Amino acid sequence: MNNDLKPQDYLPHEAPMVMLETVHQMTADHVICSVRVSDQGVLAPFLDQQGDLPAWFGLEIMAQTVGVSSGAQAASSPSTDVQPAMGMLLGTQAYKTTTPSFKSGLLLTCEAKLLQRSGQLSSFECSLKDGYHELASARVNTWQADAAPDTPDQQQG
Repeated sequence: MNNDLKPQDYLPHEAPMVMLETVHQMTADHVICSVRVSDQGVLAPFLDQQGDLPAWFGLEIMAQTVGVSSGAQAASSPSTDVQPAMGMLLGTQAYKTTTPSFKSGLLLTCEAKLLQRSGQLSSFECSLKDGYHELASARVNTWQADAAPDTPDQQQG
């Protein structure tokens, strides 16, 4: 993996909707990304009055980590003009969290492991950790649109 690439290289989102800062590891069926809870970082618009991130945002961090995996597959396409395609979170099973919010200063590391892929449907086992402490976990089910060539009409969106 090229360590110079950032999550926004793989996601069809733009700021402030990119909620990840770093891609650490990526294979065909496994991805690890992270983000720091900070009023100076990408999560700043979503923090509560205490500077913490509500725990339900963990699901979006998981979904975007899965999106990085899908975007990486599109990036590895033989066509060089393919942009990351939109994906859709179809649902989640058993989102569990150990805390009502992620405290300011935490480095949240999200790991997503592919469980099953059938065409455009995928299921991932995800965990969100601060160091070795698991803060949240879920099974995330997604649908991925076909990657489309980068055309002037799509750039206007």
